Amino acid sequence: MSDALFDLKDFEPKPVYTGPAPLNFTRDYYHPDDLAAATRWLKVAEGRSLGSAVGRIHTWQFGITTGWVVPEGEAEHSMCILDCCLDCFGIDGHGIDYEHRRSYPLAPGEVMRTPMRCSCVGGRVFQSVCSVCEWHHNASHESEVVEAWHDHAFPGWRDLPVAPTGLDEKKVAAWAKSTYPPEWQVPAAPIRTWRSQYSTRHVPGRSPWGGFDLSAGTREEAA
Repeated sequence: MSDALFDLKDFEPKPVYTGPAPLNFTRDYYHPDDLAAATRWLKVAEGRSLGSAVGRIHTWQFGITTGWVVPEGEAEHSMCILDCCLDCFGIDGHGIDYEHRRSYPLAPGEVMRTPMRCSCVGGRVFQSVCSVCEWHHNASHESEVVEAWHDHAFPGWRDLPVAPTGLDEKKVAAWAKSTYPPEWQVPAAPIRTWRSQYSTRHVPGRSPWGGFDLSAGTREEAA
């Protein structure tokens, strides 16, 4: 009824979040799917977004190339990588010194704006989770949480041989299968390779066994 003074739906009870993971930042262990459910609730039920200053979400997200990199049931240990941005996005002057940033003179009548200062933590944090063991590790760099998970799931990985330089992906896989001990040729096991200067990220899913290609450093360091 368009002429009604109120709509019955206004009196319907609002949905209530009942998930175990909190609707705010936490460093405690929760199953990755529960953390993702908390983020979906904030986005869908409350209409909050990642990029706004008001209602900024500070919960754990699955990354574009991360998330469940070793799903439950595929190996002895599962692996999920999440990230969380602690910036306040959208507030003028966050992390900016306007007096030094502005290198051109003010126009006639223009006034230098006083930047707003916030008290947010800032930066991005990462987490790796083994839900099989209810283990997790938080750090400020993705590489650190990847390495911590391998310390948990594959202790001794730092002593693995490093693939020779100059091999393509197929030859690296063949080399690893002929070189690594049988106990290291299991689901989600890693390999180690030398990299170019700007390609030192640990890459998921690129070992012959579906595990990480772990950077051992640059080719210059290998020389």
